[in-house]
Amino acid sequence: MRQYLDAIFGNRESCRSLGESIEKNALSHALLIEGDAGSGKRTFAKEVAKAMLCENRENKSMPLPCSECRACYLVDHELALDLHFITKGERATIGVDTVREVIEDTNMSSTEFSHKIYVFEDAHTMTAGAQNALLKTMEEPPEGVKLILLTESADSMLTTVRSRARLLRMQRFTKDEIKAYLQENEPELIRPYSSRPEELEAILLLAGGSIGEAIRLLSPESAATVKKERDKTLAVLNALSGKSYAPLSLALAALPAKREELKQSLLLLHTALCDLILLKRAERPPLSFFPSAEELPESIAALRIHMLFAFTDAIEEAVEQLDRNAGLQSTVTMLAAKLRNAQKER
Repeated sequence: MRQYLDAIFGNRESCRSLGESIEKNALSHALLIEGDAGSGKRTFAKEVAKAMLCENRENKSMPLPCSECRACYLVDHELALDLHFITKGERATIGVDTVREVIEDTNMSSTEFSHKIYVFEDAHTMTAGAQNALLKTMEEPPEGVKLILLTESADSMLTTVRSRARLLRMQRFTKDEIKAYLQENEPELIRPYSSRPEELEAILLLAGGSIGEAIRLLSPESAATVKKERDKTLAVLNALSGKSYAPLSLALAALPAKREELKQSLLLLHTALCDLILLKRAERPPLSFFPSAEELPESIAALRIHMLFAFTDAIEEAVEQLDRNAGLQSTVTMLAAKLRNAQKER
């Protein structure tokens, strides 16, 4: 059986379906690829482009793409003149003027291949005007033109855009699958953790099923930051499991002083509390912060479920306050008071 899009890890059903469509020259003129940051959307788009332009596309004795021909080489090195990546650059959004330039370009003849491929990165940042401007091209594209839109959330796109594209969702991977990928493809990243397996497990959990995010978190700079943030989270949890207010006050004071960083710290704390709630309700639930129930400090494991719910409610309210642009000091003060009140209800 022919192999399709072999460079993609996982996502095998999508790879097979897409590969067969490309082989038959029956691929939809527009693809919408959904996945979190670091999920491999851009790599997926490049492999689809390689398969479409591959000089051995019709040779069923070879993989598709073959990764050996000139076209595959040009796509791999982003030198193919008929493959275009559209980004927001320094701007917050992809605007209508950018899309109009793309539309104008689609009406020009291809340079060297039978297809012209346009990959819109961060398509979820396209303004409504930009998306509307693209609709006609999505409905009636010029001959050989293919559009690939990469988005973190398909729901953020206009319904009219979603309805005119074939939707593909990037697969989320388990911790063990990510580890297997890294062992084969990025062994130098995980080598420093050979004597600290529990730290590696914790980082892989925080990757949220994304290989790209795991690679980012395991870089030396990020890994140090991750450990520091986990230690702060554990300090808050340890303080909540005690009876004195002073440790809790100190632990909260150690949280970041910038809005977005504080929000991320609170969300990490929320994730840890959700793990603790799950552990109260199920024997071996999927966890996102703690590598396993066995590694829970005894004092934290002893927190009662009604307290855990009260803690998560307080954190959710604090995050909402931050989103509403409330003052940082007042938000932390309010959070401290609510956590302290919940702490007293033992």
